[in-house]
Amino acid sequence: MDSWIKAALVIDVLVIVANTIEIGILLNKWRTLDRIEHLLLSLSISDFLTGITMCCQDVLLLKYVLFDEPPTDIAVTVLECMFLFSVFASNFHVLAIAVERFFAVVFPMKHRFFTTIKCKVFTISFVWVTATILSPSIWFLIQHFESGKDVKKFGYYAYAAILMFACISVFIIYLVLAAALVIRKWLISTMLPDQKYRNSNTTWFCLLIGFSFIACFLPMSLGHLLVFAHPIASLLFGLNHFLNPFIYFAKYFYTRKRSVHLEKKSRYISRVRLLSRGDSAVKDQSKK
Repeated sequence: MDSWIKAALVIDVLVIVANTIEIGILLNKWRTLDRIEHLLLSLSISDFLTGITMCCQDVLLLKYVLFDEPPTDIAVTVLECMFLFSVFASNFHVLAIAVERFFAVVFPMKHRFFTTIKCKVFTISFVWVTATILSPSIWFLIQHFESGKDVKKFGYYAYAAILMFACISVFIIYLVLAAALVIRKWLISTMLPDQKYRNSNTTWFCLLIGFSFIACFLPMSLGHLLVFAHPIASLLFGLNHFLNPFIYFAKYFYTRKRSVHLEKKSRYISRVRLLSRGDSAVKDQSKK
């Protein structure tokens, strides 16, 4: 048991460090952020808070295992509400990213609406306010309906329903997004063989975020549904909040490398054009 808790603490620290770095990178380029990066910044802040919450929870659990000191009722309430908040916030952020990418792929002309300040503020505010309201409401609702011997089972089934809803909703919308992207690329390659689809790279990175969410949340969902919580499910839950910044780092360095390559290519083309103009000027003078 101690080894699992120590592994969870390592993941918690990695989550905090990785999301701190991502927040710093995004804030450093604040004026040039697009809609996806605004959502990723909001998701990173949520993951950072989740990392702190999981770290506190694992420290209290380790303290209970080593010194037989159970956490107080207030601590349990705060941590459970924060757990629900992390589930709802992650779910809503991932769904918002998928909706934005779906419109970018299927309805590119209407996608401009999602780049407005009003839409960004509304989306991020909706995610945070809704997650903040739902988390304590559901927790106290669970406490109200729990009674007798079914206390533990009722809580497990309630959490299972929430987690399964999150997994199923993300799976459906990201499956639709993946199908739309493949069809869009096929149509463009058929009608315009010499032209590449520009939004595919960003959408692929977003698909990684969505399917990593499913892979990390599904074991915990099934564990609560079967009333069997294995420590590996908690580790995967924490790992998801580390994978999000890791995927962004991959996107960031890929975009940076590609921009450097395009800059070098444009410089090379400019030099070739200047040399060709110089050669043509010399030829014209020799003819005269």
